[in-house]
Amino acid sequence: MLASAGMGIAADRARLHLGRAVTFLEQGMLRESLAEANSAAYLDHAIRPEALLVARMCVLRELVGGSG
Repeated sequence: MLASAGMGIAADRARLHLGRAVTFLEQGMLRESLAEANSAAYLDHAIRPEALLVARMCVLRELVGGSG
């Protein structure tokens, strides 16, 4: 029972990190967004696809911002 409760806490923390990653991405804070997405992916493997999407968006924004 304790292990499953611990996993719930990790999943909640992962969702929090993912939310912060999206917020940072919206504000243009790409490095912070990438760090939060990485934390989310590490904490909960189920969130990894969404975290990877945020990371890809960070890279794309960096590429677009760097070329123009």
